Amino acid sequence: MKSYSDEDILRYVDGDMDEQSASQLRSDINNDAELSQRVDAMLASQLPYSMAYKLNPAPEMPENLRQTVSVWSDVARNSSMQPQAAKPWGMKVAAVAAAVGLSFALGFGTANLRSNGQVAVNDPVIHGQTTEDTLWVQRVADYQSLYVAQTVKDIQDGRTKADELLARSEIKDVMDAQIPDLSDYDYQFVRAQQLGFQGQPLIQLVYTSPGKKPLALCFMPSQGEDQSTITVALHEDLGSASWRTASQRFVIVADESQESIESIARHAQRLFL
Repeated sequence: MKSYSDEDILRYVDGDMDEQSASQLRSDINNDAELSQRVDAMLASQLPYSMAYKLNPAPEMPENLRQTVSVWSDVARNSSMQPQAAKPWGMKVAAVAAAVGLSFALGFGTANLRSNGQVAVNDPVIHGQTTEDTLWVQRVADYQSLYVAQTVKDIQDGRTKADELLARSEIKDVMDAQIPDLSDYDYQFVRAQQLGFQGQPLIQLVYTSPGKKPLALCFMPSQGEDQSTITVALHEDLGSASWRTASQRFVIVADESQESIESIARHAQRLFL
């Protein structure tokens, strides 16, 4: 049976794998429990989550499970500092976080955001943002918290595939889809993928920088009030910077200080104005 890399599984989950290879992988899944678990973990980590919770409300998390997820989350945060041990632990953490911990994290996704002080996500407006905008930022940050450097280290032809994705009519006809150059901030582009949120396409651009967790710039079509002021918040060990136009909203999530991420956001924002 063929050995599958994380990149192979990502291509399958993202719908980028050719049908012959995808058919072979599906066949191998039926005969390999570990491979099946890896694919399920990748699938579970995709947005959106809202419909899943409407159909299957999350039960209360037992205290012993909460402690276990907390410990494994710490391992995930440290994995980028331990390259030799990262890969075997990475899949365990992803499986647990996606299949168990993430469902609770998003089910109880009203954790506090801190933006120039303590601000809760269920406040009606945060520096001009609506509750929907704020909750969207939190969901993206939750998703991005699963990423470590090894998640995207083996991706090849990322720019070519990204250009093909952003050129699709269902993307370019509904939003301004561009790839900002963040090399001035020591970030290199590695991948674009299409996710979804509330029935709308959501584009995630991923960048990497030595010694840091991957940075994500996400954007999607959204009608609302133009809010060019950048809102900066903290989500545990990640920062976010978000803004919107009258037809689109944006967020950057990265392992950066509030000052640094706001500077990166202003640089990216100019491309879309």
